[in-house]
Amino acid sequence: MTFAVDIHRFFITFAYPKKTCTMQKYPRLLQWFFTLVLLLAALPSVAQRLTDIQMTEFIRQRHEQGAKAEAIANELLARGATADQLQRIQRNMEKLNMEQKGAEMKEEEAGNDAVLRANNGETPGTASVEKHLAGEHDADGRKIFGHDIFRSRMLSFEPNVNIAVPDDYVLGAGDEIDINVNGASHHASHHTISPNGVIVLDLTGPVTLAGLTLSAARRTLNARLAPFYSGSTVSVSVGQTRTIGIHVMGEVAVPGSYTLSAFATVFHALYMAGGVGEIGTLRAIKVVRDGRIVANVDIYDYILHGRLSGNIMLRDGDVIIVGPYEQLVEMRGEVKRPMWYEVRAGESLQQALEAAGMFTENAHRASLRVERRTDSQRMVFTPSADDFATFLLADGDVVTADSSATHYVNMAEVKGAVVRPGRYEISADVATVMSLVMQAGGLLPEAARDHAVLLRLKADGTHEAIGVDIDAIFAGSVPDISLHSADVLTVASLKGQTEKRYLTIEGEVAMPGKFPYADNMTVKDLATLAGGMLETASLQGIEVARRTKVRPEAAGKDEGSETMLFSLHAEAGNQASPLHVATFRLQPYDEVFVRRHADYNDRRSVNVRGEVNYAGRYVLTSDEERLSDVMKRTGGFTSRASMDDARLVRKMNEEEYLRRKTLLDRSRHSADSLDVAILNLSDTYNVAINLEAAMNRPGSDDDIVLRDGDEIVIPQHSSTVTVSGEVMHPNTVTYAPGKEMAYYINQAGGYSQDAQSRKSYIIYNNGAVSRASKGKVMPGCEIVVPTRHRRNNSRSLSTSLSVTTALATVAAVLVTALK
Repeated sequence: MTFAVDIHRFFITFAYPKKTCTMQKYPRLLQWFFTLVLLLAALPSVAQRLTDIQMTEFIRQRHEQGAKAEAIANELLARGATADQLQRIQRNMEKLNMEQKGAEMKEEEAGNDAVLRANNGETPGTASVEKHLAGEHDADGRKIFGHDIFRSRMLSFEPNVNIAVPDDYVLGAGDEIDINVNGASHHASHHTISPNGVIVLDLTGPVTLAGLTLSAARRTLNARLAPFYSGSTVSVSVGQTRTIGIHVMGEVAVPGSYTLSAFATVFHALYMAGGVGEIGTLRAIKVVRDGRIVANVDIYDYILHGRLSGNIMLRDGDVIIVGPYEQLVEMRGEVKRPMWYEVRAGESLQQALEAAGMFTENAHRASLRVERRTDSQRMVFTPSADDFATFLLADGDVVTADSSATHYVNMAEVKGAVVRPGRYEISADVATVMSLVMQAGGLLPEAARDHAVLLRLKADGTHEAIGVDIDAIFAGSVPDISLHSADVLTVASLKGQTEKRYLTIEGEVAMPGKFPYADNMTVKDLATLAGGMLETASLQGIEVARRTKVRPEAAGKDEGSETMLFSLHAEAGNQASPLHVATFRLQPYDEVFVRRHADYNDRRSVNVRGEVNYAGRYVLTSDEERLSDVMKRTGGFTSRASMDDARLVRKMNEEEYLRRKTLLDRSRHSADSLDVAILNLSDTYNVAINLEAAMNRPGSDDDIVLRDGDEIVIPQHSSTVTVSGEVMHPNTVTYAPGKEMAYYINQAGGYSQDAQSRKSYIIYNNGAVSRASKGKVMPGCEIVVPTRHRRNNSRSLSTSLSVTTALATVAAVLVTALK
């Protein structure tokens, strides 16, 4: 209404901007008519103008108020929301939630890495280094040997600050000096070298120490203090060391200035800078001090030989320069570490091969293939092993180590039913089929001796098959066959030609399934293999299904595919005594069925919760136990119990599942829509009960028979009434005795525009549902006002379900994000 008045005022101001124009100039009837027209025109636009932000905030507020997803869905749909709009909000919220989680994980990993790198005031460029810690490959996909050494979280090259300061350590501003006098005199003092490079002694005044080594500083201080402490010894040590500022420039991940420990080395500085970049060198890293190069570092010397040559201790102001690589070559094929390698000018193929770990066991070691590209052409070289040490590599060379030959020149193989199948050398002792079989330990008993197959490789690469009668060869009735290289003799097994026999047992046994057949096996034996019969099994109902053998005269008929089925208690011939499970002999492929005993029932129980003296699970003593029987066993009701609101929650059985499935299938193809708020999609449903009538008249229709899994709920007395659906403001209202439904509808703001008031209904706490016109408002009930379904805005069941699913997801994502 406020929105309509605002529009009305806006229209008046726009049409008559003069201050003298007021609402009093219009006749009262015309004013009311004009306002009503604007209101009717404004309501649809309000629904259409409901933005995603407004919907998200509405969902959050209603979810915090405890509203269910179905109710929120109906309220939003009544305000003009669509399934597409809800699903779009769902996708946006899920995306936002995933981005927040990813940012939190990335921030946590960056923090962990900063902890690993922080030592003695070091200041690494953590955010930039994180990008380079992700993998070992460069941007173009090349994996260059050694590039990942400074990107490892486990290898930081941090200096050990707990060791004694070496004598050649050069002192500087910020170092702490401890002076101790022992002997005839005792004195201890602590000094920090000033920015001017001096310390001030009480007896001698300022002493310059900056630029001196520790050993030189000891001599200087001893010389200055000796005249004052005769007969005593003066010891000088370094306490907390200073930090130094160094610069890492060139092709590194994060070039810049770094504050490091005074014990830091070149390797640690490179680690702090995230390692070398995509085109950075590992072989010629320079350390510049006071304008001149004081060290050349070759990382490969450390990786391959363990030498730390060039990894000097840094000083304040040192500059580390990482230039671009000189030459890269790729090692492919049968080498132990196939990847790209940096080589220096003048290095040979042998040195690159050693860096790649030399050959694998399958390599052809006699020569390598080197492909080279020049400005105008491509060339290939095949240096032999004698030339590896003298063949010089060039930038971009691709070195390939081929595999060795895979075919045999002196081998024959035997497979199948022999004692030791495998490959054997063709020699003077093993040159024929007979000698090959004897070398393999002879034939197994199940071997097919009259026919084996010898596959022989022909000159054109194809095979030919040669039939071999091994018995005839051993008897000397046919000549033995000479072996050729790569011959394969296969001796078949008679077991493989016989169908694998089995028995099947199903029903009331511990492990139903298939089991290997054995002669003279009984039903009892088979049941034992299956883990034994269960206590639910009936020995009177065991059945055996047996294949019927195909008779020669029945060839071409269906007689062979039939199954003979008989009971163990059927008459055996003319004897009246039944067949016994311990003596009846099974035949291959028999199927045994152990039936369930008719008088056996699983233990069944119900659960009682709420306002009773002894709540909990109760075992049903019979199939006919009723509601009043179980309630008597609970010890009675508490003073807070509301018997009128008692309800029974029942699990669906198989028949009810099928019935619901049929209903849903029909609803999907029906033009009528179904209200999501009253559609129960869970595995349980409420059964309306009258507990007071059941307790007063045991055995009556109100005293229903209970079922396994039933749950009886006795709630506390409720003093509220809930109003939901198509009302202006769904609300929970205090129960007022004697008040009609209209009173509670007014408490919820009255009906909404799409309300179908004549079809309103009341849901009672005990599960009963009544039309509002026929029912009575009771404490704890819920009044539901359904939606008027219009032809141009009808919703199918599938649309309502998709809206509810999307809304439930949006609510869950919102709760997660707000936490």
